[in-house]
Amino acid sequence: MYGVRTAEADLLSRAANPLGQWLDQIIKPKYGTHPEVRDIERLLQQMLETGRTLVAEYERNRIEEARAGLDRVNTQAEQIDRLLGQLEQKLK
Repeated sequence: MYGVRTAEADLLSRAANPLGQWLDQIIKPKYGTHPEVRDIERLLQQMLETGRTLVAEYERNRIEEARAGLDRVNTQAEQIDRLLGQLEQKLK
């Protein structure tokens, strides 16, 4: 959205997203019963949906609207980071 290149579709797909893969392959099998993991999954899904919406805005040439929406993605990423920290503290 900053004129570098268009986002790859895989990046916005839950199954192909690196964070989604890490959750599925590493975190859920070991810690899937923790509420933080479910919250992280929910936030990741929201973040990916927001990303798809923003890419669609950008592709419709609504560039400023798409850029303005990046704050939502940043907020969701910060929430995921906070939850990962909480999970880490719980597991120590």
